[in-house]
Amino acid sequence: NGGNAEAVHENIDEDWMNQFVRYAEDASSERLQQMWGRVLAGEIIKLGSFSRHTLRFIAELDKETAENCEFIAPYVIGDIIPKDGTWDKGNKFAISIDLQRLGIIEGIGSTGVHRNIVIDESGDTAFAGKEWCLIFSGTAGAALPIPVIILTKMGREVMSLLNLPDEAHILRGISDRVEKSDIHSIGLAKIISVSEKGVLYNKSFVQIIWNKTD
Repeated sequence: NGGNAEAVHENIDEDWMNQFVRYAEDASSERLQQMWGRVLAGEIIKLGSFSRHTLRFIAELDKETAENCEFIAPYVIGDIIPKDGTWDKGNKFAISIDLQRLGIIEGIGSTGVHRNIVIDESGDTAFAGKEWCLIFSGTAGAALPIPVIILTKMGREVMSLLNLPDEAHILRGISDRVEKSDIHSIGLAKIISVSEKGVLYNKSFVQIIWNKTD
């Protein structure tokens, strides 16, 4: 509906819109024009989805940085990249150092950043991506530390413009590496919704991918 679209456009911050129009008009390639289209669509759906800082980053994006962002995108789950030893050497390390310098990620070269998954009182807990989640069942209160690279606010905004990763594959990788002494089983499930109350998933369709044997 045209009236609704105009109303939404009026709600977008005027300075943000002026900056967006200036950058979008300068986009010379079809690829960049499509990206700016996704930025505007995202901002219309949810105001504040893209900061002016992120607009400037996209406008100044060179080919190498764009390729580096696309390289890490398949490894992203939510606001993190689960980290294994391959991120500490070679091409992955070089790319991550560059993206950390540019403000997309953080935690590279530090003593180590971890995300703790804590088993709740019911004896299970969910670790969620966008579409899939891992279900950990085990000892209530047990903390499962996962080494991670953190996406910054700008990093999360930029990654939202790229293709969704194969989350199930990434989550299986976490399942393989996590310390299992306090875990009874790990399952994989499709997410129905995520709220402040937690992750809602169909408990009838949990695929058990690891089970403790006696």
